[in-house]
Formats: sequence, structure tokens, C-alpha cells
Amino acid sequence: MLDDNQLRSYALAEIERLVQKHGKNMKDDYPMMSRPDVSLIHHARNILLYDELSYNRGDLEIEHGRLMSTMTAEQKKVYHNY
Repeated sequence: MLDDNQLRSYALAEIERLVQKHGKNMKDDYPMMSRPDVSLIHHARNILLYDELSYNRGDLEIEHGRLMSTMTAEQKKVYHNY
């Protein structure tokens, strides 16, 4: 879990990455905006990937079964054909 300051820093790091992708940087092109701690840019990706990949397969199977049981016959037909 990230606290508010970490989340803010990671969001700023992501904004900086996106701005750089378009040939700009926050320091020169957006001087009034807060700047991220650049050391967090690599670290942020690792944490966000870990969070995204750390799911519980058992919980997902239970949720899948629960959601499948609420589908209509037509929805199930579409689901199984794709």
C-alpha cells in the first residue's frame, strides 16, 4: 500500500515520463508544476507491476464463478464463442 505522499510522487514521475515522451520536460516546460523525485521513476514501475501481478487466483476463480452464474444464456453463448 502506498501512502498519499508516495502516490503523489509516483503520479508526478509518471507525468514526467509522459511529458518526456512528447519531447518536453516539467522543469523547463511546466516550471510552476511540482517535479517528481527522479529516483522513483524506475522504482515506481516495479511497485506498480508487483501490485498489478499480485492477485489471488483462488479469489479470482470464485469471482469468475459468481459472475458466470449471473449471465444470461445469450451472454454465456457469446462468452464461450470468444
